Amino acid sequence: MGGNSPVSDNDKAEYNFAQDPKSVRTVLTSPILQNRISCLVTAQACSKNVIDDKAWDDIIEKSQAGKGILSKVFEVESSKDTFKYDPVSAFVLANLLSNSDLVSTKVTDVIINQETGLLINTPSNCGDSERSVSVNIVDEVNIGSEYLSFINDAMSNDPDI
Repeated sequence: MGGNSPVSDNDKAEYNFAQDPKSVRTVLTSPILQNRISCLVTAQACSKNVIDDKAWDDIIEKSQAGKGILSKVFEVESSKDTFKYDPVSAFVLANLLSNSDLVSTKVTDVIINQETGLLINTPSNCGDSERSVSVNIVDEVNIGSEYLSFINDAMSNDPDI
C-alpha cells in the first residue's frame, strides 16, 4: 500500500510516501525493482473500499480471541483502525492476477513530488522522462462477500504463536 491517486484532488500524501519521498522515488524508479512492484494500492483506493465499522469490529473481536499473529498485532497496537487498510491491500494482492472482476488497475505515468511525496500525473508532452515513472495503480476494488471470506480464512488459518 502506498501513494495517492494522482487524478484526485487529494492534497495529502499517503503516510509512508510523505515520510520519505526521496526513497519512494528511488524504489519506484529502480530498474531492479520495477518488474517486482505489481501495483500501488493507494490510500484513496483503501479508504473508499473498507468495510463498515460493524464488520471491522467483528474481525477485531475474532482476531483478539485467537492465539495467532493477528491477536498479537492487536495486543501491541490497540487502536482498532490502525490496520484497517492493510486487509484491503492484502485482498487486492491476492486477487490482482486471478480475478479481474474484483480488482482493476490502471498504468499511469507519474512524477513523485520530492517535498510532499504526492504522485502527480505526468502530461504526455512534458518531455521529462528521467523523472517520470510508470506505475500500476489500483483503480477499483469490489469489496463484498469475497473480502469477508478472505479475512475469515486468514483468521482461521492464523498460526498460533
